[in-house]
Amino acid sequence: MESQTIGKFPTWLPKGKSAFSIPTPPDMPKLHGLFILAGHRGSGKGAALTSMLRQMKRAGCADRIFWLSSTCASNKCYLDELGVKPEDQYEHPDNDALQAVISEVTSMAAEYRQYKEAKEVYHRLHAQLQRGKDVHDIDNSLLMRASRLGLLDTDAEPKYKYRKDTQAVCHVVIDDAQGTKLLSSSGSKSLLTNT
Repeated sequence: MESQTIGKFPTWLPKGKSAFSIPTPPDMPKLHGLFILAGHRGSGKGAALTSMLRQMKRAGCADRIFWLSSTCASNKCYLDELGVKPEDQYEHPDNDALQAVISEVTSMAAEYRQYKEAKEVYHRLHAQLQRGKDVHDIDNSLLMRASRLGLLDTDAEPKYKYRKDTQAVCHVVIDDAQGTKLLSSSGSKSLLTNT
């Protein structure tokens, strides 16, 4: 534990522990985070958000952006600027849209775990082959894992489609959702406000 003073109070934090596990440049907001932009119509919220996300993309802190907004069509210039794919735009912010985003992020996490396993198996298998081991002398469980991961069909090292060796960083933007089913308390419970 290391002691820090925050305001007037001494605070003890575990050494090397941080609430912000995603590396960001010093001039960027720390991630992960929840950000709220509030202002009247035409005050520049969309432009400010787009600027921040554009900078995060350039810094490698925004691999995929999901946009839930009833005004996707009128904000097309922002979405195009950020490279938000059509399948990541949800024109009807509701429980189904939020569940689709959750499912997609869950799938991305599973894909990353599979990549990490494939990379580990690939390196173990190639290390044994480089030491001159015959294929028949390699542990069957390692060969079965390699086969399940498709590593016996190619000699190429596994690649992750988002970044080199860390999990993808996703952002979820909820814009102009006041009065939509995503925030509505009538009928079924909102996943956003009741989770």
